[in-house]
Amino acid sequence: MSRFGIGWIAAWAPLVTLGIACVASSSPSSLPFSQGPMSLTLPIARMPHTLNPLNIRNAQVVRFIFDGLTRLDPTTGAPIPALAESWQIDPGGKVYTFRIRSDVLWSNRRPFGPEDVLFTLDRLVLSEDIRNPYRELLRVPAPGGGGFPSLERVSETEIRLTLPAPFPPLLRALSYIPILPKHRLEADLAQGMIHLSWRMSDSVREVVGTGPFILDDIDPGREVRLRRNPYYWERDEDGSRLPRLDRIVYRVVRDPVQALLDGEIDLLVADSHRIDEIRPHARRSSIDLLEAGPLGEATFLVFRHRPTSLGRLFARKKFRQAISHAIDRHQMVETIFGGLGRVQRSPISKANPYFHHDEVRTYPFDPVLAMRGLDEIGAKDRDRDGVRETPDGQPLSFDILVSISTNHTFDIALQIEANLRAIGIRARSRPIAPDRLFDAIQSGQWDAIVHTIPEAIDPQLLSRIWASDASMHYWNPSQSEPATPWEAEIDQIFRDARRELDDEKRRKLYRRFQEIAAEEVPLIFTTQRAPIIAVRSRVQNVEPAAIGVLHNITRILVSQ
Repeated sequence: MSRFGIGWIAAWAPLVTLGIACVASSSPSSLPFSQGPMSLTLPIARMPHTLNPLNIRNAQVVRFIFDGLTRLDPTTGAPIPALAESWQIDPGGKVYTFRIRSDVLWSNRRPFGPEDVLFTLDRLVLSEDIRNPYRELLRVPAPGGGGFPSLERVSETEIRLTLPAPFPPLLRALSYIPILPKHRLEADLAQGMIHLSWRMSDSVREVVGTGPFILDDIDPGREVRLRRNPYYWERDEDGSRLPRLDRIVYRVVRDPVQALLDGEIDLLVADSHRIDEIRPHARRSSIDLLEAGPLGEATFLVFRHRPTSLGRLFARKKFRQAISHAIDRHQMVETIFGGLGRVQRSPISKANPYFHHDEVRTYPFDPVLAMRGLDEIGAKDRDRDGVRETPDGQPLSFDILVSISTNHTFDIALQIEANLRAIGIRARSRPIAPDRLFDAIQSGQWDAIVHTIPEAIDPQLLSRIWASDASMHYWNPSQSEPATPWEAEIDQIFRDARRELDDEKRRKLYRRFQEIAAEEVPLIFTTQRAPIIAVRSRVQNVEPAAIGVLHNITRILVSQ
């Protein structure tokens, strides 16, 4: 697990995980499509040091070279077939049998089969000796510590995963894990050289995948070029082989906005201050702007419940509800994100539409109501010095720790500080390095934190924060028994959801979880970024969804 307990995210995530609504686009039928090669050029900040998915932090360049066993439906986020054409789950929820597609070739025309899946999952991803970003995705929580799946081949076309306990997130987790070629990498594994495979200095012909594109050429320091995989397995509705694009070019650019305006790149995801630079030139430069929905991340304020004067106050629900009313989230959206953001109210956001529950208790900005709530629980300014006191007379004054790794998180902390001062609470934002923030969280010696974490790919993974015995249960971690009835109820919800394989029943459980979280507000959620996508009008069929901007890369076209 990563240091913040979120190893289930990351390296294989889409370019941007967000929901999009189209603001302006051209009709595909109104533009003539090129009869020559169709190329899409995308920006990258720097050249990758490797094309090996096991040894890469940013998978932007290689994510279209490989496929997983499953993929996510762009509308619901539900798992659907990819390299596995189907699967069966035993009634106990611990045995998954996958039927592997028999019509797939590697990009060098070698047959793809179950042995590649077993090689990738069993010998690479699950190996204790090979550090990689995917192993934690397959960790199955269970009483006694849980564990990982065991794998076996059961026929010429089937493999079986046996889990130590039911684990409903498995199918979603598998969508993030790229399947790699046994015939290319087995020798490197035997020699202990697997992390040196597919370095940028290696021959481009060494990189082999089953995805829609394959590595074509590398211009060191400038570009990575992919070309259409002629043996890609997926076809469109009329039986034509996908993808439709001939080429994807990843170009290193210093200023992506200027590169877009100059026609050097075709698409850019940008926050408000950069979009303001594009907007005046958009029509003249034939650029369409797509309004983004929320990013797959959560920023929240959390208070530590401990046996101190402040800690006992923080543990009171009415205090947390009052603080939630004191925070002006809409001002955050306007001033921090330039209007390109969304208010977040639930631990499962709109970036996960299948499980998100919108009908939960909300806390509109209302300083008067916030002050009244504080007065009711005895947190008053008795000495008239402008700072409230706790019920036992201690100043209501504390530091808010915040990581310096992201500017917007610190800006959110500063606004929370200002909002709290306006109702008589002396809060001080204290930026610290990410590692030091982790150390502070683990020590328990803190009062308040503003933190941004990635959204979970499946709500069950939120138990790593919300389960009362979890070490990342920020406000009162590692409890031997739930400290409150509502925490006990959340524990039971996650236990029930872990055993439940019916997604509709799981949705009902997670709806109740979100209702409790909104009522008790141990994490006071704030806002999510919602960037704008700027794309050249000649690029057609860009249909961003909750799972990513270019989830439908195989169907994108480029006009002349």
